[in-house]
Amino acid sequence: MKCLKCGYESERVFSSCPSCGGIASEYIAVDKELGGLQNKSSSHGKWHLFIVGAIGLSAIFVLLWFLFQNNKKPDDLMKPKSEPDVKSTNIGSVVSSSNHLTKRKSKQSGLDAQKAVSSTNQSEPPKTQQKVYKDKVKETFLKGIQFGLEGDMDRAREQFLTIMETHPDYKPAVAALELLDSVIDHEEAQSALSLYFQGAMLQTENYSIADTLTVYKEAARIYKDMGMRKYAITILDTALSVAPKDVQLLSSLGQLWASERAWEKAEEFFKAALQKDPANREATSRLALLYGIQGRWDIAISMLQKDTPLRAQDGEMNFYLALAYYYTKQFALSRQFADRAMQLGYKVNPTLLAALKSNQQLQ
Repeated sequence: MKCLKCGYESERVFSSCPSCGGIASEYIAVDKELGGLQNKSSSHGKWHLFIVGAIGLSAIFVLLWFLFQNNKKPDDLMKPKSEPDVKSTNIGSVVSSSNHLTKRKSKQSGLDAQKAVSSTNQSEPPKTQQKVYKDKVKETFLKGIQFGLEGDMDRAREQFLTIMETHPDYKPAVAALELLDSVIDHEEAQSALSLYFQGAMLQTENYSIADTLTVYKEAARIYKDMGMRKYAITILDTALSVAPKDVQLLSSLGQLWASERAWEKAEEFFKAALQKDPANREATSRLALLYGIQGRWDIAISMLQKDTPLRAQDGEMNFYLALAYYYTKQFALSRQFADRAMQLGYKVNPTLLAALKSNQQLQ
């Protein structure tokens, strides 16, 4: 081996020159047979250094490009692995932030729910407020009644109209406004109107239902006798709000509607009365007559024949059966029930008796 620095030669392989102590940068064999390889080795070493340098520069260039693309500084790569990047790995902060956002959302949801409840409460006044409204309506209505009883119809009307602005379905006030019109052209209806006011006052002050109905029914009777059935219906309809299960009220309303030729309304009230009291004589006979007027005598006969015990002692029901059999051309049966009605003291229509007698003579 030969040191390229001081020229020291030795057959032994050495890494540092024993003469100058310098670091050997290359080892060359002294064997002459290897002399031809010396220049090759030197040339090969130079190319090797060139390639390694080129690769190193390329690696540095790639590294710098990577750092530039990720917006990182070279110093960031020098940080030890034990010290992670706070921005990318601070899981505790992320969880804390997430919990904070969740709490904010929950809090916001709670506020929204409270607003919804508050809105609902505003749309439906509390019970205390409803009581105030109810007391105010009652006070205004009673004031209107008082004006009406005193004969001051204009001021009474004002009070009832005030109620209609906030409570258009308040039945006593609706009826009062309608009945006020009855005395415009009929001063004699004043007594019936006064009775209605008294009944409405009893109803508003929660007096006895029986007393209230008595006054209402008397007022309706006066209107009916005067031929003002429309107002009688108004009063009895108001009375029905006091006693919705009163069979007499239901039947009376059926009769009034039948007098107005409102067959469907009449049938509705007669059926309602019979639903409450299936054995009610008045509702049964009136409904049967209603069917007869409509030409449905077969249904009328079926109804009246079902109530044999009731019919046996009722002159009116026997008379209706006589009519039904006459119009279905069963004259013998018609005569039989007409006679039975007269035996029970019922005054049979002379026209029917004459028709039956004439038919008997023809036979």
